[in-house]
Amino acid sequence: MPTFMPETQDQALLVLVVDEAQRIIKKHKGKGYLGRTALQKILYFLKVKGVSMNYRFDLHHHGPFCADILNDADILKALDIISDNGKQGRYSDYRIGEMASQLMGKHNKFLEDNRSKVTEVVQAMVPLEPVKLELIATLDFAFRWIKATGVRGPWKGKVIEKFFEIKKEKMDQFPRNEVEAAYDNLVEAGLIEA
Repeated sequence: MPTFMPETQDQALLVLVVDEAQRIIKKHKGKGYLGRTALQKILYFLKVKGVSMNYRFDLHHHGPFCADILNDADILKALDIISDNGKQGRYSDYRIGEMASQLMGKHNKFLEDNRSKVTEVVQAMVPLEPVKLELIATLDFAFRWIKATGVRGPWKGKVIEKFFEIKKEKMDQFPRNEVEAAYDNLVEAGLIEA
């Protein structure tokens, strides 16, 4: 049994995301999984939705990324708070470990206050392929970057151009019509403004 237990609210939130993903995957008879990309993007969108956390996201090859999330996941795996059931070395499939309830119990009020947002975001994200998660998170990041520079709307054209500037090395993976449809979906979901 580990003598060190993580104490951070961020780590407890990460565990709640894993727990909720596992519940939703089970409900949908095993469809979907929670890998590294999904974990990153779910936590990114939770931050967008106002969940308090210290995770900071920078733009990376696959969109918004926070190295602290991977570090925390490794710590939590070592302590059997979460496990990684990925079948290939490159891919993860996070699950709840035996010690998860202890960490979650330490931050119960925070987790309960944010559970509905976690459920909403996890339900929307877990079924999506990593490339789709990369697309929508990068679009959202581009929108927030454009808006922060003080540029006035309408933003769609500007955000899509910024997206292709960011993804210039991977443009062949993202047809323009799919990017435009993803932008419209983010507007419809209330995550970004029209």
